[in-house]
Amino acid sequence: MIDFFRDDLRRPLDVPRGEIAPGVAAAPAPAQPAPAPVVAGRWLCPGQGSILSRALPAGSWRVRWSAPVRVGGAPQALQASAERVLVQTATHWVLLDSERGEVLASGPRGRSEVLLDPSGERFYFERLSPHTLSAHSARDGREEFGRSIGHAGSFERTFLACLGGGRLAVGGVAARIAPYRPPDELGALELWSLGDPPRADDVGVLLTAERVQVLTMRTRRVLFARRGEGFALAFPGGVAFLDAELNVERALRAEFRAPERLSVDLDGRCHLLVQEEDGGSAYWLLSADGKLLARVPWDRARDGDVLAPPVLGPDHAAFLVSGKTVRALDPLGRLRWELPLETATGGASVTADGVLLLSLGGAVEAVRTEGGEPRRERLVDLGSGRLSTAPVLAPPDGRLLVAGPGAVHCCEAVGEGR
Repeated sequence: MIDFFRDDLRRPLDVPRGEIAPGVAAAPAPAQPAPAPVVAGRWLCPGQGSILSRALPAGSWRVRWSAPVRVGGAPQALQASAERVLVQTATHWVLLDSERGEVLASGPRGRSEVLLDPSGERFYFERLSPHTLSAHSARDGREEFGRSIGHAGSFERTFLACLGGGRLAVGGVAARIAPYRPPDELGALELWSLGDPPRADDVGVLLTAERVQVLTMRTRRVLFARRGEGFALAFPGGVAFLDAELNVERALRAEFRAPERLSVDLDGRCHLLVQEEDGGSAYWLLSADGKLLARVPWDRARDGDVLAPPVLGPDHAAFLVSGKTVRALDPLGRLRWELPLETATGGASVTADGVLLLSLGGAVEAVRTEGGEPRRERLVDLGSGRLSTAPVLAPPDGRLLVAGPGAVHCCEAVGEGR
């Protein structure tokens, strides 16, 4: 199992260790997320709200507006508050007015995700040049402040999470900075206090930023997720649970070669896709205390690669989505149903009432479980090429947002229930 460090890579930390042992699965009670002022979804951020906090509105669906996105290629992710829609493409961010779809601002981003603050007031990303954490106003897109953070320029920021009270978690792995040299085998999770409220000087340099803690690992193959008030990490040969201050509560050795995908549900259970020691893939379900509750083999040759972290429902069901199929597993890891797909999937999400939403080709479909079987319903056909983001239900009224090449679409339910 890997070692953990603070700043000094010569001094590994002494942390509680153990092994992942078999456990007995019991069906957890359904979890209902509180209505959120901000919704985020690529495939929905792992451990940051895998469930949309709204039920699917009844009625027939129509397009309210479509907004052009002409920078950075096809949209990758959408985030929304009641007033704004934030679009992430491969190289840029685009800020839209949620009522009219008007483009308010856009700009380049660096090697990080773009993160809309839960307040809906600002968003964060790492700029490419100079390598600083940049905060922009969600009102007009203007930069509010910037600050150089650890490993500036040498790390890819694969994880950002707002923790409240002006604190931000930043996870990343060493980047390839020269084509002839492999990247360093390093990963790190940092905890930053930006100030509550943050305060910047006249040129926008953040004065109140302080790095609270860092946890470093000698591997690039590390996945990060929120887990309650703390975090879960998955890495070659194990997992670790951290508290809110990045102290390792427990590191557990596991018999897998490398993690591929990680989600954490509202009860702290970990849903993993792993590459096992024989080279095959499997879904692992771990209890909140790290027991192995279920293991489900995944046949890549037959079913293709799983495209995203397991998409989780309010009843703790897990949906494994590939380019060929959707497999629904119950809270104990048993197969509920399997749905072959005729076209590529651009994204998936689950509503608060357990409806799976899929971006399939140029349409959005709803999949309900009825009598143990999936029932598909086409909500809206946008006919604009292959959709590339997960559908999300935006506050305050559950409008459906989805994006594909060149455009973001806002749809609304009208008329009486079906």
